[in-house]
Amino acid sequence: MKKILAIALLTTSSLVLAHHSPAVFYHMDQEITMSGTVTEFRMGNPHIRVYFEKVNDAGETEQWMAEGGSRTVLLRHGWSGDEVKAGDTITVIGNPSREEKNIVHMKDITFANGETRFAEDLNPDTTERLLQERRRRRD
Repeated sequence: MKKILAIALLTTSSLVLAHHSPAVFYHMDQEITMSGTVTEFRMGNPHIRVYFEKVNDAGETEQWMAEGGSRTVLLRHGWSGDEVKAGDTITVIGNPSREEKNIVHMKDITFANGETRFAEDLNPDTTERLLQERRRRRD
């Protein structure tokens, strides 16, 4: 019985760590917009990921990763997994990494055809409300 309990605790704790609040890793009070060319798209758990190349101000190509909401929630909101393909040009709006890595928390993505999709678990109104509440608690 102790062995089963230990396995259950280890399994559950890894799931809790896997799905995290974006505020842990990203500056939720800052927003950036960038465009690039998709190299890979993963509609996986716990979050969808778009890998893309972006040309910086010096003319050098940088590798970036945009992390969106959870696969399950986005599927419920109409995503199919076929929206993004390698070679597509995209524009991402999101929050920069706290660790100053080439990673962005993706809130919105605009596809080559001009369609923009919300790419996070919470809708924009809920996200804004939560940020405002957090700011009030800090002040």
